[in-house]
Amino acid sequence: MITDLGSLTLGAVVPAAAGAAAAIDVACDIAAPNVSAQLSALASFSPTAALSLAAQLEIAQSIVSNLQASIALGIEPPSLAEQAAAAAAIISQLEGMFATVQAQAAIGAALEAQLAVGGVRLLAFAGAQSALGGELAAALGPATTAAHALVLVTTSSSAWAAMQGVFTTS
Repeated sequence: MITDLGSLTLGAVVPAAAGAAAAIDVACDIAAPNVSAQLSALASFSPTAALSLAAQLEIAQSIVSNLQASIALGIEPPSLAEQAAAAAAIISQLEGMFATVQAQAAIGAALEAQLAVGGVRLLAFAGAQSALGGELAAALGPATTAAHALVLVTTSSSAWAAMQGVFTTS
């Protein structure tokens, strides 16, 4: 028997796709500001050895023993060039992440636009395979002059259960 489920949007016909599009939006809405904030923070980074000679002399006595222990272990503070290179590498990585997030957001927007298209008549069939053709013609009615259809057929209960998770079936 064919059940006419009405004229729907693609998002209503394929609720799993609508859910995926919504998840893309949520992920991009979380990731984009985070990556953007990290880029902004790094933009203000400037490697420095900002202590004046007087300030260095003032605190030198308290850090000499720590410096000597670090030297003995082979630990050296990063140079300004190393700090700048590390910051540049992080900025490059974040810019790549931000471009990826922007591309994903564009894909999500395009998917949502497609899913918002209406006018898809959804017919659900359950019955003998040999009855599909006659019932389909009867469900469409005599006024139908042209139609486009996708028919997904399965005789497997597990495939049907999977299809019900992706497509509206009732």
